[in-house]
Amino acid sequence: GVVLHWLPPNATPCLDMTRCRSDTPIGLLRWLLPWDFSPTVLLICMAAVVLFVRGGRGDPAIRAAGSRVRAASSRGRRAAFYCGIALLYIPLQTGYDYLAQHMFWMHRLQHLMLHDGGSFLVALAAPWRQLAAGVPARWRPALHRMLLAAPVRRTYDVLQKPLIAFGLFTGLIYFWL
Repeated sequence: GVVLHWLPPNATPCLDMTRCRSDTPIGLLRWLLPWDFSPTVLLICMAAVVLFVRGGRGDPAIRAAGSRVRAASSRGRRAAFYCGIALLYIPLQTGYDYLAQHMFWMHRLQHLMLHDGGSFLVALAAPWRQLAAGVPARWRPALHRMLLAAPVRRTYDVLQKPLIAFGLFTGLIYFWL
């Protein structure tokens, strides 16, 4: 049998989600609960979603950012952003992590979701302007100064060079193998 350390000793696991009874300890909801809870992952994902939603609202302060923010938030881009955040959150914060610890192919799929899928979809959504519009107005000047500081700009410019970006992308794949 399968041993799951967070189940009561007398529980019978149901690994086929389509056939689980509602009284079975592992149903769909059970898989969505954190396996190895990380407040950092939860806070970062929640902050990104909150800033994205707040940046897309019609508040007067956000409306002052211009129509470019609203235009950048098409249905496709919103879907890409939310799916990207989900692909970053699910492999780290749900019961999927248990499967990845015990099955190599699930572990490799977890890497694919984190390294390629989630990050690609978030980048495809190009949410930067909308995220910036979601930052509270009183924090924007300090954030703007920090992001435009010479060391941050130089680092960003170096990382954006195609050969360096390609090297980092493939190097990180090799590192995590």
